[in-house]
Amino acid sequence: MRRLFPALVLLLGCWTGPVLAQELKIDRHSLSNGLTVYTHEDHTAPLMSFYVFYKVGSVNERIGITGVSHLFEHMMFNGSSRYKPKEFDFKLEGAGGSSNGYTDRDMTVYLETFPPEALDLVLDLESDRMATLAITSQNLEQERGIVKEERRLRTDNDNEGKLDELLYLLAYVSHPYRNPVVGFMDDLEHITLEDTKAYYATHYTPNNAIVVITGDFRTPEVMTKVRKAFEPVKQGPTVPAVYGFEPVQEGERRATLEREAELPMLMIGWHVPGAPQEAEVAALDVLQTVLSRGESSRLYQSLIYRTELAAQVQAFNYTLRGPALFTIALQVAPDKKVEEAEAALYRELEALATTPIDAAELQTARNQLRADAFRSLQTMDGRANQIGVHALVYGDPTALKRLIALREKVTAADVQRVAKQYFTRENRTVITLIPQKSVGQVDAAAPKQEESR
Repeated sequence: MRRLFPALVLLLGCWTGPVLAQELKIDRHSLSNGLTVYTHEDHTAPLMSFYVFYKVGSVNERIGITGVSHLFEHMMFNGSSRYKPKEFDFKLEGAGGSSNGYTDRDMTVYLETFPPEALDLVLDLESDRMATLAITSQNLEQERGIVKEERRLRTDNDNEGKLDELLYLLAYVSHPYRNPVVGFMDDLEHITLEDTKAYYATHYTPNNAIVVITGDFRTPEVMTKVRKAFEPVKQGPTVPAVYGFEPVQEGERRATLEREAELPMLMIGWHVPGAPQEAEVAALDVLQTVLSRGESSRLYQSLIYRTELAAQVQAFNYTLRGPALFTIALQVAPDKKVEEAEAALYRELEALATTPIDAAELQTARNQLRADAFRSLQTMDGRANQIGVHALVYGDPTALKRLIALREKVTAADVQRVAKQYFTRENRTVITLIPQKSVGQVDAAAPKQEESR
């Protein structure tokens, strides 16, 4: 997989860094074809970052074409009307730039970082593939093979990837968030050329995209060039709404994965609110940090240091546009029982739900989250990504400002409340990895077979 928020002002005056002590000024522009553009000038270095966020991800897929958004992440680098296959990277690298992309449940993102002299080239590259991507049988088959290999590497042959896929399939019964971003193998094998053309015509349109430009430029001059490059791209059809209903879970769900592994693992998910409920997201962010951020965190101290029941443990509050999951991944330590590790985890969660954390622990979590937020804004590339992600997920490029403020207001009682409200037995889904012997491995305790004569 190619890897890796009218005028808007994101106030970051509480930060003491040389750039972020000033206001992060974001200007919003709308083109006649529906394209939204955000610009942020930064003249500290002769560089620019250019991001295109398409409001399409695995949430927009259905059974039969799962993985098609990720497939397009690859196909978008493989030719358009004015550029031959592989020429995108070749041209950009020749101008001193670099490109990348990533796919998520809510979005597909394409990005370039380059010297300002390469802006005209970048605008031509991006507008051309938005308007006239080369969707050919050769392009499809080539990228299909690459994505299938990615699925083998990151899911089929990766225990953590497989656990994550099973968790979402079991935790969600209705919402398309249950579909894996990489897609199911059978769907990847059978996506047709007609499927890809229809998907591109519907979702890869200016009215379904957000462009973010940060760096060393003057906004009026840049927007003149942006309009010239992108306004000729025709507006697309209205994108079909995502059916986003997910019923309340009414009991624990469990599944077991048996495959070759060194150690048992647990992956547990609890349904939590998504981006629209920002105060809840902020409290859950603090809860996540208290649980597993660094060696002083609750789960590290309890499960790894004191009881030595776990080899690794990590909590994630994965915020989405719709109903989300708070997950905890735990690898059981050698010679320890998975049941003991799981019971110890629940005891720690119960402690958070019944006893408020102390002031020092709360402030540590706030400090860590604040530092994370500002670190994400220290580079032009990081700012472009944060502006676009918050514009798409929260509907507001300045949402990070509100989240920073909301996290600072989270109290010990808030942390206790969300732990009690969401970490319930009936709201959790548990996937357990039970290690199996590899093919050909002999159990030493089993009786030996007598050789035939």
